[in-house]
Amino acid sequence: MKPKKEVIDKAKADGAIDRVNQLMASAYICLNVAEIMTDRSTDVLERYGLQLGKLKHDIKALMKLFQEVDSEFISLSDKGQVGNWASELDDFLNIVEKYHGIPRTWQPKDKVFRKPWTISLTEPD
Repeated sequence: MKPKKEVIDKAKADGAIDRVNQLMASAYICLNVAEIMTDRSTDVLERYGLQLGKLKHDIKALMKLFQEVDSEFISLSDKGQVGNWASELDDFLNIVEKYHGIPRTWQPKDKVFRKPWTISLTEPD
């Protein structure tokens, strides 16, 4: 059921709609960072044969949920915000990596498993 026009107008006038947009955009960026970190973890686990049973199932379910949230959020967003989102996501990812001491690229010590892992959502400067 859709809210009445006067309820929507009041929420806009009070700044509630803008506040919800800010909070949801922030939550969406956090979810995307979590998705990237989960994906990176999965790559390492799979490479070493450590992703087994329930863990594998749970990670697949989590990744599916991330994709569903992505689709829903994108359908509600302005098309012009998508460019800002990629830049903001990359900036926030850099902050998270720096805070936790996570290098952007990683190489296993064993040459058999070597393959650089890196991700960037924006064009290099």
